[in-house]
Amino acid sequence: MDITRSIGAEQESLAGTESAPSERELVESARTDRAAFGTLYRLHSRAIYRFVRSRVGDPVASEDIVAETFLEALKSLWRFRFRGVPFRHWLLVIASRCVARWIRQSRRRTTAPLESEPVAPASEAPDPDELEALRGALLRLPVPQQTVLTLFYLEGLRVSEIARAMRSRSGTVKSRLARGRAALHGELRAWREVE
Repeated sequence: MDITRSIGAEQESLAGTESAPSERELVESARTDRAAFGTLYRLHSRAIYRFVRSRVGDPVASEDIVAETFLEALKSLWRFRFRGVPFRHWLLVIASRCVARWIRQSRRRTTAPLESEPVAPASEAPDPDELEALRGALLRLPVPQQTVLTLFYLEGLRVSEIARAMRSRSGTVKSRLARGRAALHGELRAWREVE
């Protein structure tokens, strides 16, 4: 099943209705109502898929990981509380754990070639080999560094948002960002020297 199709129209129709429940109400309802959880899935699955796909590169594995993410979210929904952390950020943290598990289980540090839409306009599109090197370098980092780097750079979350979502201190997130950037820089420098 391709989760990226036909969700956009439903998201727009849900957002456009005046009587649409708030996300808080949807989460509360989803604890006992499967239809409400289905609405949460439709609202967030596309963003979670993009996030996972940017991490693993493989579209089929990405869909499996998204399914696993939402299954874990459903199982632990009773624990989620609105404490300054949007529901999507909570899902991104779960997705990061699922990606890390997938990486460990697959026992490989390289990914399938990038087939997704270019991130930048065609005139500024990076070299596909560089994107693969970047993804591979990112996957070789410790999982906490991978998580904060992807949430910060790919999802655009602020340090304080990442800290709340990961239940960490801002200083911890900042140090993971700094160490992750340095490690990523070292990995890419080594890759360029080999080229």
